[in-house]
Amino acid sequence: MKINMENKEILHEVKKNLSSKYLLPTLQIANREFTAKILKELGFVNAYLEDVDKPLQTPNCIILVFSFPKSYEEKFESIVNVLEKEVVNYVSNYKIDDCVYGVIFKVLPEWVYIIDLFKKGKYSEFGENYAKEFKIESSKNRSLVLEQYKVITRDPSYLLQKAEDLGIKPSVLDHLDLDDHPDVNDYIFNYNKIKENANKQ
Repeated sequence: MKINMENKEILHEVKKNLSSKYLLPTLQIANREFTAKILKELGFVNAYLEDVDKPLQTPNCIILVFSFPKSYEEKFESIVNVLEKEVVNYVSNYKIDDCVYGVIFKVLPEWVYIIDLFKKGKYSEFGENYAKEFKIESSKNRSLVLEQYKVITRDPSYLLQKAEDLGIKPSVLDHLDLDDHPDVNDYIFNYNKIKENANKQ
């Protein structure tokens, strides 16, 4: 990886973290289609609970980090204007670097309990109602069941497959959650560390 990479290239080398995998439904920014649209169009990088360089003034928030080409700045500003006017749990946004921004949303009250459980890796305690956020109903009376739903509900078939993939007996997983325990990189944003790691490669 080149040292003089653009910011957007550095960030898009970052693997999607567990916060992005499990916490986005706690925001319910709008409808699913709108959320997917802005995440895709604005170069969504990851979701975080903290930023080492910007302590949050509002509790129970999630930071969505975006990185996009210079030509997208106007589009970003227009979408932020919509968020400010129409999304009740929008808090603020801030510039991290050229074409790199953080957008802060407050977790909806009914999902605040998820944050602490997530940090402890206790996915199976998220509950059935939250699990349903990962079950997408289609117009043909069918549903797309995402991996997160299977982890949270401890789906028996998924557990057996997990045990087989790990080469262990299913009983070993009886009292374990079915996804990795988050580490600090999964929920604390450290832009300088990300850049340093990129420049070492």
